[in-house]
Parts: sequence; C-alpha cells; structure tokens
Amino acid sequence: MKQFLRYQISGTVFLIWIVVFYFSECATSVEQLLSSIFSEIESLKAVVGLISALPIGVVIHQVSVMLKNWVVAKLWEEFDDYPNNSLLPSKDSPRTAYILERISNLNSFYYLRFDTGVLAPLFAWMFVSIFLNQNIESYLIVTAVSIAIALNIYLVRIRKELL
Repeated sequence: MKQFLRYQISGTVFLIWIVVFYFSECATSVEQLLSSIFSEIESLKAVVGLISALPIGVVIHQVSVMLKNWVVAKLWEEFDDYPNNSLLPSKDSPRTAYILERISNLNSFYYLRFDTGVLAPLFAWMFVSIFLNQNIESYLIVTAVSIAIALNIYLVRIRKELL
C-alpha cells in the first residue's frame, strides 16, 4: 500500500506541475494562473488525470530508484538498498525486523521527497518545455527549485537516522 501511495502522489505532483507550467505562458501573476487553470479544467479531465497519475508515478519512481542506487548510494552508503547483513542481528530476530522496517520507512521518506520534489517538476518542465513547446515563466521555475530544496534538505536528516 505504501508504494501505491508513493506512485499516486508522484504522478499527481507531476500532473499538477504540468498544468501549472502549461498555463503559465498566458498568466503574468499567480492569480491569473489560478484563474486560467480553474476555467479550463473540467471535472472529467481531472478524473482522467488522476487515473493516469499512477502509471506516471511508477515511471518517476523507477527513475528515482535507479538514481538512488547508481548515484546517491555511491555518495552516501547509508542509502544503499543492500545493507551489510553482517551488521544485523539474526534473520529471525525482532530487532532485525524492526531495523529493516525502519530502513524501509526512511527510504519511503527519501523517495517521496526526491520523486515529488525533484523528478516530478523536472519531468513536467521537460514535457511542457520540450514536447509542448511552451514558455514557462521564470518565477515558476524558481518556485519549483525552491520547493525542491525545501523538500530535499531533510535528506541530510534521513541520512543521519540511517547511520
């Protein structure tokens, strides 16, 4: 269930950023942007978007897993998906189950922050900018980067908890 929610949240955030970036070309303020979005989106389109969020979230998550294992785990060994089993108590120990559950929860925090804070807006920006050939207002790009920094600064704390 935890992974399903991660996928749905990542995909939904991606779709929200696409809408925001897409409508930013015709809006010079946040008020105009919100007005444009709400006047154009109908309830049926919103339902279709939410249904498509799950497979999009799965793709975003798989890219995140790949980056985590190929890059982040090389820089911070604590984020490696394959912990050194010799450091764990016996496999049947409740302590081992607790440690592995704790690592799983911390990884969920990592993925949720990285997927929604970095990858979803990045992929949305690329989609709108490259495939839809729309200009995106610079204040929205600054907003996306600021949100990414705010969400992912906590990764240092997650790393400390994994130590």
